[in-house]
Amino acid sequence: GKCTEEHDKTIYQGILSAQIKLVKGFSLTTSFIGIACQPVLLMQMQQNNAHMAIMAGAGAFMSLFTFATPLLIHHVSKKYVTELNYNKLEDSYTAITYSLFLRKKEIKFRLNDVHVPSIPGMFTTFRAKNVPLFVDGEQFEDPKHYGKIMGYDKPLNLRWNHEQNTTSSCE
Repeated sequence: GKCTEEHDKTIYQGILSAQIKLVKGFSLTTSFIGIACQPVLLMQMQQNNAHMAIMAGAGAFMSLFTFATPLLIHHVSKKYVTELNYNKLEDSYTAITYSLFLRKKEIKFRLNDVHVPSIPGMFTTFRAKNVPLFVDGEQFEDPKHYGKIMGYDKPLNLRWNHEQNTTSSCE
């Protein structure tokens, strides 16, 4: 409801947000241009057998560029948190990311939904409800939240050993 939204406070803003939007917009545009060029290339091919190989190469390159770039960018940007809000009332967080076609996606989670991998993955800081998310710790307005999400406030031995499901005893 509206009541909870009023308690939402933005505690993090991704520094790359504008760039991600621009790059995605650009890559989608190049994709459409790439797709639009395909028939032209095909017509050229039929008229000109000598240039067939070059054209085929150009076509392949165009298609690769057309489909690989948006997917690669999407692979990174779908994890890239552009904004993180904290709701004091519910003690919950909302991470905002962008989908392939620049649709806003909101992932609402609490601290117990968070899993921090012991070995950080590429562009993954933590998982919330099993969704990989990427944040830059330095962009937090209040580092305390970053610490809470990453579990830095938990005792160290509990943090390291929950993967093996053992608690270390002093030996």
